[in-house]
Amino acid sequence: MRAGGSATADVDGKRAFLLAIGCACALATPACAAAPAARIMPAALVLPRAELPGFAAAKVKLRSTTSAADYGGKPNAGALEHDGFAQGALETFRLARDAFASSWAAVFRTAAGAKHAFAAESSEFSPASSPAPAEKSATRQTFAVAALPGALGRRQTQTEPGGQLSEVEVSFTTGRCLLNLTIGRFSSKADVSIRQLEDTAIAGVTALERHVRHVCV
Repeated sequence: MRAGGSATADVDGKRAFLLAIGCACALATPACAAAPAARIMPAALVLPRAELPGFAAAKVKLRSTTSAADYGGKPNAGALEHDGFAQGALETFRLARDAFASSWAAVFRTAAGAKHAFAAESSEFSPASSPAPAEKSATRQTFAVAALPGALGRRQTQTEPGGQLSEVEVSFTTGRCLLNLTIGRFSSKADVSIRQLEDTAIAGVTALERHVRHVCV
């Protein structure tokens, strides 16, 4: 009876010791504190085609990965891994009339990791940034997204051989996810309304936020 009681006490003691180590680890580092992130179905991270105005008939392709290098490219893999990258998804939309869009998501182990990645991305695009020498015909601007506080909107037009390329994108975070929606169109007549693209992007990203808010916790 005494031997059995001693064994039970040893097991309980070991459990208490391991629990104490776990608590100390959680307090010490975010990486240690973050439990392995449960994988989210890729389709739950991107915008459904039916919810993007004007793209109901678009051809759609969805890709996903758990590799930071595959998602962001080797130059960005280190930063993504540092922030706790867990998985990524990219959905592309293509219309015959030179209109295109993409919805992508990066999932991190913690919300703090997603916010840090968003801050790093935002710092690369400032209203004062000037086009590269090879892109002197480009104009770039940022804008606020009233429907989605904290989001960053960016618009760009660029003259290219044969016409004008116009793009609008919006990035934001919710929970553990960093998300982006980009809308673009190429026109040979330079008649694309950047405001119309912006309205489409805002409508789409508002729907995207509703779509992902419960899976990115």
